[in-house]
Amino acid sequence: MAADSLVTIASHSVTHPADLRQIPDSQLVAEVQASKQILEDRLGIAIDYFTYLTGYYDERVVSAVAEAGYLAALTMGNDDEKLASESKSLLTIERMGQSSLDRVMETAW
Repeated sequence: MAADSLVTIASHSVTHPADLRQIPDSQLVAEVQASKQILEDRLGIAIDYFTYLTGYYDERVVSAVAEAGYLAALTMGNDDEKLASESKSLLTIERMGQSSLDRVMETAW
């Protein structure tokens, strides 16, 4: 998969805590940095993208993601979904949540 130009592999943390906003700074830094490093070491490619767990983030989390060297990050909201074009920045790119999958697939077909 890592060699396929149609596949983008993104980081998602190491231990998948329920909410990155709720963990201490040291753990947050470790989650976003180690996840990137492990994937890069094992796959031999740059990991430039992060996906916020369940879409949860705040300025502290965004800062940790930026400091880790990610170029962009994806978020989602199942209650207040937005298009990518409505995103505030490259570190908070909106995407449709899983709750919209059926609707999106129907529209796509």
